[in-house]
Amino acid sequence: MCGVYTTYTMTGKNTERTGNYQPNFQPYNLFRSKDGFLVAIGAFGPGVYNRCIPAMGLDVEYFNFKDCSAGPAAVASPKGQELNQAVIDWAASHTAQEIESIMEGARVPCATVNTAKSAYENEHFRSRGDWIKYEDQTTGTEIEAFSIAPKMSVTPGKVWRGAPSMGQDTENILKTILGYDEAKIAELKEKNLI
Repeated sequence: MCGVYTTYTMTGKNTERTGNYQPNFQPYNLFRSKDGFLVAIGAFGPGVYNRCIPAMGLDVEYFNFKDCSAGPAAVASPKGQELNQAVIDWAASHTAQEIESIMEGARVPCATVNTAKSAYENEHFRSRGDWIKYEDQTTGTEIEAFSIAPKMSVTPGKVWRGAPSMGQDTENILKTILGYDEAKIAELKEKNLI
């Protein structure tokens, strides 16, 4: 929540939704690449900022941290907004892979946002066994979906079935968890409570 509650308790300011846009520092957003992908770039703090801006081919003296990224007033300033537009334009002139490579070289956090298709085809996800198949309990059909993530070494988690159909586990829960006998369950059925 990036300090939403602390901001409120310390200043009384009720922070509103901003989507992916970060009003307190920049560049930090999803930017559209030349080849149509969304790419997340996050330059938090002066160290990362001062690597990011030159890596984009922008003048870090002109677009200095103090004037453009040192807080909400700097981000909202005319120069801060000019920088935001320059970053949007820069991203739009590069492919997602080019953006990732440039930002990686500058040690700036960056990643192309996965679509369902790119996540499904991603060799890293596939090699980790992140895609699994299981039976949908309602329709009885096989489903392929993203598995448990992250997988912990001691408690990796598993999908042992799909979501149950309506009432599928009612009797089992009544017997094993609540300790109801057959007579009590029959009474509940007769009253249309289960």
